[in-house]
Amino acid sequence: MKRFFAIIFFSLFTAVFVNAQCSIDYTYYPVGVNYGLHPDTLPDGVVGQFYNQDLTFYLPLDTVSGGVFVEFTDFHITSISLPLGLTWECNNSSNACHYDPLVSQYGCVNVSGTPLVAGNYDVDVNLVATHSLSALVGTESISFSLPMTIINDTSTSSNVGFAMTNSSGCSPIVVEFANNNTGMLSYNWDFGNGNSSVSSQPVDQIYSQPGQYIVQYSAIQTNAAYFLESIEVVSGNCSDSWPAGDPDFFYTVSTPAGVLEEVTCSNYLTQSFPLTINSFNPLELTGQSVSIDLDDDDSAFGPCSSIEDCGSFSFTPMQQAGIFSVNGGGLSINYSVMEIPANTISVTDTVFVYGYPDTANVIYDTINTIMYTATNAFAMQWYYYNSPIPNATDTFYEPTTSGLYSVVTVNEYGCATLSENVLVVICDSTYQPTLSANGMTILMEDSALFSNFNWYGDNGLITGIIDPFLEVSVEGS
Repeated sequence: MKRFFAIIFFSLFTAVFVNAQCSIDYTYYPVGVNYGLHPDTLPDGVVGQFYNQDLTFYLPLDTVSGGVFVEFTDFHITSISLPLGLTWECNNSSNACHYDPLVSQYGCVNVSGTPLVAGNYDVDVNLVATHSLSALVGTESISFSLPMTIINDTSTSSNVGFAMTNSSGCSPIVVEFANNNTGMLSYNWDFGNGNSSVSSQPVDQIYSQPGQYIVQYSAIQTNAAYFLESIEVVSGNCSDSWPAGDPDFFYTVSTPAGVLEEVTCSNYLTQSFPLTINSFNPLELTGQSVSIDLDDDDSAFGPCSSIEDCGSFSFTPMQQAGIFSVNGGGLSINYSVMEIPANTISVTDTVFVYGYPDTANVIYDTINTIMYTATNAFAMQWYYYNSPIPNATDTFYEPTTSGLYSVVTVNEYGCATLSENVLVVICDSTYQPTLSANGMTILMEDSALFSNFNWYGDNGLITGIIDPFLEVSVEGS
């Protein structure tokens, strides 16, 4: 019969787990069977992300096993072991998760919390079924394991930590950083330029020199967590001498929040010291006390009629990883504590700052009337009086007009350098300067095209006059 019950409840609880005050879905009704669970699958959890799932179950009233009619009177969920960071609570927690199907066939369990460690887990479910034949054959203790998967947060890959504005460009650049994880416990920024910050939202950063700057970011979401894993009672003030055999232990382990693990007198454990207690879900330590009350059933005539006190003791577990020993109340105890490191988001990214190409050395060949540069560049653009010349993008240019020329060289990152101006004079035998007279002053109107001037009169070169205008005092040509 035990195997029959195990099969029923494995199907029934294949996904029931955990957070308080769950809501029963009374619209659910199993089809074709007298028990069921809704929804019938438990979603995967993600490290660092809050998990919350309600599950409604429908309990059977009775069954027939081997031709014997069996009526259920109580279902008791005793424990559900979950991945670290998750907890469970039934909707009937005020009655210690006992369910009488004659009162209501509906119940629910909620699983909630923030998973801490990724992995594939076996969730151990333990419950006790009381039925109409329990007075004769006892209750049925049912245990089974369910798979559950906690996956890593894939968003902790590149760029999960922060965003950058203007993260690449020609030096100098100013980069704006935006934190994508507000509300964390602490932050640490290393901007790669010699500056660092512990601010949630750092100030803009200046990158003056060309290069690649590795930005390192870390944000701590939670402090390290410590969990009580197991308790070992090494010795106590009780023993059974020959011919009674080993002690018949039963015990209660509790915290101020309630019972952590309990073995009743009717379910005593017959063994010698040491006694290992580790069936409870790992207890997160927050500075609370843990109490243990250990007894031995010495009854010779009827169960639990003669109880021997082995000892009782309260202690506050250390909040650090390791195995520790405490003594008191007649008991000698070892207990183990495990550490879950702080949940940290760590991201690196790169700021790219580019330099400029070399300034072009422009050579003007006056004989062949051509300008050129031997400077290597990804691209070039020739300018005339600081205006780009259409289609003048080669390493050389043949000017046709006198004036100031320059060339801009550009590298593959779009950074540009402007050369010095080069004066080009195109000697044209047909050229005639444009002159105007204003009283006794003669002005060369197109003088901006030239830098050197010589004036001539009826008697030849007028010495000492190099300006674009001439003051005359006598008539002539």
